[in-house]
Amino acid sequence: MTLKLAGCCVLVVADEYFLAEKMRRGFEKLGATVLGPTARLEEAIALVATAERIDAAALDIKLFDGAVYPLADALTSAACPSSSPPVMTNP
Repeated sequence: MTLKLAGCCVLVVADEYFLAEKMRRGFEKLGATVLGPTARLEEAIALVATAERIDAAALDIKLFDGAVYPLADALTSAACPSSSPPVMTNP
């Protein structure tokens, strides 16, 4: 079974460039629109604040400017369907 993400908007936040790019390419290959990737907490929170909608999020726990937990709170506050709980990776 292949996961299809056509029409979905996925936020990608990771401070490791190659991981972030791999996730971006993978989500796009499955048909998703990708927000990011970004490695900065402040930028990711701004993306959440301005996005029309976010259907899923792939989050690295440790970012260049801090832990991702405030972003998870922002996703929850924005009532993103995938934000309870967000998908988190810690490679």
